[in-house]
Amino acid sequence: MQAARDLGLSWPVVHAAFTAHAAAVLAAEPEPVAVLGIDEVRRGRPRWSFDEVTASWTTSVDRWHVGFVDLIGGQGLLAQVERAAPVRR
Repeated sequence: MQAARDLGLSWPVVHAAFTAHAAAVLAAEPEPVAVLGIDEVRRGRPRWSFDEVTASWTTSVDRWHVGFVDLIGGQGLLAQVERAAPVRR
């Protein structure tokens, strides 16, 4: 994003260029996967806040990246998503 800002490019222009390049390089759909690997990795540290009503500490932010990989095929990383852990209140 910073490089696009430095060059004066808007998000829609950068996104369209990336999507066009990816569509030309990547297959439309991945091949079927025999063994799917799922791995969660914490991104950064959890953030805590003190709840004065319950007089206890609670998690306010806890981000994770979840990767989906083809374990025995040759496709490697199929997708990666960021998810926030549910905040308990």
